[in-house]
Amino acid sequence: MPFHHHVYFYPTEAPGADDTVRLESLIRTYLSGIPGVVSLATGRPAGTDRPVVDNEYMLALLLTFPDAAAEKRYQDHPDHLTFARESRPLWSRVKVYDTVEE
Repeated sequence: MPFHHHVYFYPTEAPGADDTVRLESLIRTYLSGIPGVVSLATGRPAGTDRPVVDNEYMLALLLTFPDAAAEKRYQDHPDHLTFARESRPLWSRVKVYDTVEE
């Protein structure tokens, strides 16, 4: 059953002009080659003007895995841990939503 891992990165109080570009570069460098990643996509807020839409994040990441076990291995992979450590100064918090297809 496909497993989708959605991560929303929120900017720091004083974001640098190139923080989003740097974050996206780190994502491509460290996460795209981790075994089990079926697809990887990033996106920026669309600026949709509706009260239910959160436009406060700086970058969204969507990863797809074949199943929950593959996502668990991803979490422990050294490249993911390096990404988390190196990217940490670029964001203030993250929100994660994990979903499975039925």
